[in-house]
Amino acid sequence: MAIQIFQLQYLQECNRRGIAVTIAGQVFTEDVADFLLGFSSMFSNEFEWKEDSDRGAWENWFRSCIKAGTIWLQHCLLLEKGEGNQLEGFSFRALGLEMATVKQEELPLVLVRRPPNFHFPFKDRLQTHFRLLDPLDSDPPESTHSFFSRHAASVHVLLCVNPTPVTRGLLSLLPFLQLIVGSSTGVDHIDLQECRRRSIAVTNAGKAFSPDVADLAVGLLIDVLRRVSAGCQYVRAGLWAQNGEFPLGFKLGGKRVGIVGLGSIGAEIAKRLEPFGCSISYNSRRKKPSVPFPWFKNVYDLAVNNDVLIVCCTLTEESRHIISKDVMTALGKEGVIINVGRGALIDEKELVQLLVRGELRGAGLDVF
Repeated sequence: MAIQIFQLQYLQECNRRGIAVTIAGQVFTEDVADFLLGFSSMFSNEFEWKEDSDRGAWENWFRSCIKAGTIWLQHCLLLEKGEGNQLEGFSFRALGLEMATVKQEELPLVLVRRPPNFHFPFKDRLQTHFRLLDPLDSDPPESTHSFFSRHAASVHVLLCVNPTPVTRGLLSLLPFLQLIVGSSTGVDHIDLQECRRRSIAVTNAGKAFSPDVADLAVGLLIDVLRRVSAGCQYVRAGLWAQNGEFPLGFKLGGKRVGIVGLGSIGAEIAKRLEPFGCSISYNSRRKKPSVPFPWFKNVYDLAVNNDVLIVCCTLTEESRHIISKDVMTALGKEGVIINVGRGALIDEKELVQLLVRGELRGAGLDVF
């Protein structure tokens, strides 16, 4: 059946005759979210409130619509991953509406926060569904403070491209902000405490990049163990002819790997390492009943029992420098550390000292 809603009496007849009935399931979920965002914007702009109490109730509904609409906005952010084809012909067509009939000035407003000279690959696609306000595109050039202040009354949604800081001071310029959409998994660049105080919803990329980050983690681990990059530098420096062959590395198969933070990224890493014959264990805030791998309550014990630590937990005040000197020392001289999380998860000064002294075999860092 091509629709998701049908009358009850039809089901009763189907039940009587033993006819199986299927529905569209989640096919139209994103369409409905898109519709809610567009309709809520139109509704809030054109409806005349008769009572203040009515306005308060509908503003709460309006906020819910905006939060629902961020599902599709997040999909736009991920088009560079090659997942955009599923959105072709998306829009409002399934609901009998055409986005082409919506005037540019009637599109929902989205304020953009991004670094200067940052590649914005999905901008064109976003502009077909949202009216983007970007201070870096202002002509003549305008400061972020001035630009945000000028549009403060009309902005409800902030799109944060790349980990650009969203501070309390910046948030104070946007008194009607209701939603911050992040294009990365981490949200440590956003003042979450202030957002919580003001009931501003914050979203991130969720699991969208988990497979990609897991690929990188395994790639870094193979690089460090097999000394791929180091061997390349050795040859480029002309040391092959001078000193002979570069020392061999170590195989990945059979290594004991401890994963710090078994979330969506950690789970994807584990899935990739199992075929190599690695022995996997993990540390997280709580033991996961559905996970078959051994759980260690603290990172120190995880390090003692493994050859490799892969760090992919979220950066918080509690997890800052979670990979301390003691943890790295516990890993041992043959130990390897891979970090695909934020750089501050590792005490990098101590890491460098341990590497220089030969008290740690190697490290592969995504960010540092």
